[in-house]
Amino acid sequence: MVQLNNKLPSQRQLRVAEEIRQTLALFFANTELYYPSLVGKLITVHEVKISADLKIATAFVQISPEKLPNKDFKDTFVDIASNCRRLLATQLKLRYAPELRFRQDELVEEVTKLESLLKNISSEG
Repeated sequence: MVQLNNKLPSQRQLRVAEEIRQTLALFFANTELYYPSLVGKLITVHEVKISADLKIATAFVQISPEKLPNKDFKDTFVDIASNCRRLLATQLKLRYAPELRFRQDELVEEVTKLESLLKNISSEG
């Protein structure tokens, strides 16, 4: 389970985070974004964490087939965050649309590295 500030998230936080994740996933799937660094790339929203006051949402995204350099990622997703925030304001029934922050999800890469390490260990022994 996701932890924020050493506390388990409330049911409301989990529900809102999942709604944001689904809305962002639909946005990326149905919208033709013109950002040169994203042309030909698939964007997957793996998880959204939201603060206890529901004012800051952090979306963890994976970009395929190759990861963007950090500078390109930050430059691109600053613009996307403002567009997505407007979308969330119209889609979600919240008093305030949360501020969006995007992070590259590196979990898949870490799992792949661990699997290759485990295969190496098992083949040696």
